[in-house]
Amino acid sequence: MLRHFSYSDRIRYYWATSASQDAVRRLLDRLTGTSVPEPLISQFLPMLYSRVAGGGLDPTPRTLVLEAVRDVLRVYAAACGTTVL
Repeated sequence: MLRHFSYSDRIRYYWATSASQDAVRRLLDRLTGTSVPEPLISQFLPMLYSRVAGGGLDPTPRTLVLEAVRDVLRVYAAACGTTVL
């Protein structure tokens, strides 16, 4: 419970564990070949919605996950005076 609902990004401590990596891999493998419906993107990934609706971002699970992570990294990069692709 604390891993997922803490006020910070403490989940980063668990990403390196094999159990976490396996769980993410299994989930994304199961979702390969599917598209996430726009209403779900709008509700759960609102910062990505306009990019999906505008056709600039594919609504595939892997793409959405990676872009959501990149968005957070862009905030950190901006604070450090650098960029994230």
